Amino acid sequence: TTTTTTTAASSRVTLYSTSFSTTTSITGWGQVTPRFFSSLWSQGVPSATNHPRDRAVLGTSLTGAGLYPDGMPTASQAVSPSITVRNFGLLQLSFDRYLGVAADDTASVLACTSTSSSSCVTLWSNGGVAVSDSAWTRVTLALPTNFASSTLVIRFGLGPTRTTGGSVTSGPGWSLSNLAVTGVRGAASRNAPPAEAQATSDDDVTSPLSP
Repeated sequence: TTTTTTTAASSRVTLYSTSFSTTTSITGWGQVTPRFFSSLWSQGVPSATNHPRDRAVLGTSLTGAGLYPDGMPTASQAVSPSITVRNFGLLQLSFDRYLGVAADDTASVLACTSTSSSSCVTLWSNGGVAVSDSAWTRVTLALPTNFASSTLVIRFGLGPTRTTGGSVTSGPGWSLSNLAVTGVRGAASRNAPPAEAQATSDDDVTSPLSP
């Protein structure tokens, strides 16, 4: 769902938004799945009891036991459609998060200047710290300056995950809601400092995201 809405008080414009509340709200989204693993991402109201069940979401392992798998060598990612951000600066990504991830597993949010994984930079990662949300959290992340005159693709990642379960169980992973990308027209030079691009693994399978 693409919108262009201006807030007069701040001149901040909504360049893209989606609630993830309906099947049409994930139009254009895809997912990247580590080879030899099943797809993790889907849209809908979770049936797994360790996920929030008050709304429809985009998330991982929404059904069954509600736990992501051990042993993923690379990240399973939800990939947004391309978002036009040309001539806008002070870019921000905002979303509601309900996340559960073990300390030795990785959850991340990446920003990319194209659909190629080689153009991605990490906006946020759990950095070896366990996260166990017990309520929805609103997250706002600033985008670096090298996204000011280009298109933008957002990737939410889960993985790599530990190769053996050990004494630590995995978690539910991501539940996402009410995502928005905003910016200020003509403020392209006033984003966060530039970030260096980093490639994600090429050993993955890309497919459309479906409910």
